[in-house]
Amino acid sequence: MITGAAELDAARARIRAGRQPWRNAYTALRGSEFAALTWRPRAQGVVGCGVPGAADRGCAAERRDATAAYVHALSWYLSRDERHARKAMAIMDAWSARLREHTGARAPLQAARAGMDFVRAAELLKHEHGRWPGQQRFADTLRRLYLPLVDRPYPQVNGNVELTTLNAASAIAVHLDDRAAFDRAVELWRKRLPQYVYLRSDGPAPQAPAGVAAARFWHDPARLADGLTQETCRSLEHAGQGLAAALDVAATARLQGVDLYGEGRPRLTAALELHARNPARLCRGGLKGTLGPVLEVGHDSYRQLGVKLPFTRRAVAARQSTGGWEVLSRTASP
Repeated sequence: MITGAAELDAARARIRAGRQPWRNAYTALRGSEFAALTWRPRAQGVVGCGVPGAADRGCAAERRDATAAYVHALSWYLSRDERHARKAMAIMDAWSARLREHTGARAPLQAARAGMDFVRAAELLKHEHGRWPGQQRFADTLRRLYLPLVDRPYPQVNGNVELTTLNAASAIAVHLDDRAAFDRAVELWRKRLPQYVYLRSDGPAPQAPAGVAAARFWHDPARLADGLTQETCRSLEHAGQGLAAALDVAATARLQGVDLYGEGRPRLTAALELHARNPARLCRGGLKGTLGPVLEVGHDSYRQLGVKLPFTRRAVAARQSTGGWEVLSRTASP
């Protein structure tokens, strides 16, 4: 998600006023290992990411450095401590100087996850701090080594993966002022969301990409209900990742004048309300894992649009004080 300055300014004002959950989130940010000014990037020439359990060839290093770059850029914006801006720049400069390719079966997901945090950092510095000497080289790296891996459909994979790649594609496209790539990401989002979130109006079976059996693709729920995601009965962690990515694309699109929040409202709000309750009854064997901060993200996004989500509101209020720093730039409304 590309976050607007107004949202970040609101978060900074609430931190200074000691309001929650922003104050606790900022405390978590400052205490994070990723915010340490002693952080040293571990840039690699080749990042090879295979199936889970395969040898890690720079995957964790890239993901962690991308997170650190974003945390330092966000820390700079909220504190105006120039040391954090310089650290974010140094991390991105190290990777743009050395990285040559992503390889392996999970290369698209790796490029999406690392690229998303890298572009968040680059976008903050580009528009709010000003140019740095390595900015163009880093932008060229995003275009050559990240965008080609996420700027394409992945219909055969679980939905959280394609939505995550679309999230990165839309954000990188905005950063690069690439309207064609942004439009492709939006069209793929419009196609994937109905395949990820079920509504009774879809009929007795959920949608699935062409050539994929819906029953297998949907991880065999005991029954269907409005707002059930393709991965709810796989794990809440995967469902939360998919929904968070879908909401992030909508947030990025809104800043570009495209109302995906409105287009996706029936499915996104149904999913938020269902998962704010306990959808265990819908899954054989119950639920696995936890959602992550998607309810906070979704509730705030739709509250700003005047949409009331009563179950989501109650769930967010119940766990508001425990949110991590990840919600700082995503829960900025009054």
